[in-house]
Amino acid sequence: MGKTIIQVQNHESVGRVKKLESCFLLTGKPRVGKSTAIKRIIQKIGPEYFGGFYTEEIRNSTNRTGFNCVTLSGKAERIASVDSESSIRIGRYGVEIDAFENLALSAVELSLNTKKITVIDETGFMQMLSAPFGT
Repeated sequence: MGKTIIQVQNHESVGRVKKLESCFLLTGKPRVGKSTAIKRIIQKIGPEYFGGFYTEEIRNSTNRTGFNCVTLSGKAERIASVDSESSIRIGRYGVEIDAFENLALSAVELSLNTKKITVIDETGFMQMLSAPFGT
């Protein structure tokens, strides 16, 4: 069986996917449940078949304050925050490109080499700031 990528993106995002046997894109407006759907699919099929990463909101009691990149093996890294001192900004968030690349790129590469299905959730503006990820 060939490799499959499930890539999640908002309508506003633009991403490229390398040629694979199968590629499924799940798109939709922010907060409609794309990531929740992917997590449910993973649980139904079996997590042992999946690798890659997803992006998770960081919230305080009232507001979104940033984003974590979380691998399907459970490692997590903050990739954007309102408190970040990074000079790279998307809206009110400072973006930590190195943190994203160190975690996400290795998770995708490992998954492509060892898993049947690779999840890339999501391909938004922050992730596309990474030159290696965007190509």
